[in-house]
Amino acid sequence: PEGGDEEMAHSNKALFGPFENWQTVKRIEKAHDAAIWTVAWTAQEKIISGSNDECVSIRGRDDMGITHRFEGHRLGVLSVDTDAAGSILAV
Repeated sequence: PEGGDEEMAHSNKALFGPFENWQTVKRIEKAHDAAIWTVAWTAQEKIISGSNDECVSIRGRDDMGITHRFEGHRLGVLSVDTDAAGSILAV
């Protein structure tokens, strides 16, 4: 294709931002029993993740410990979101 990989990399940067400035702050091995499909950050500094293991986990930002775990969803969890205040969770 015209422009090649360099042009594509430039167009992706314009769409998605400067990835070279991002860094991994904390990594949790085996955060779920299957692939994580969705993540949301709340205004209350919680991290919510949904997975193909049919569970939703809510973790504290600082220690990353699970504060809540919701099990028993049918099939994997494809999307999670909260209201602006971070007090209502939609799965």
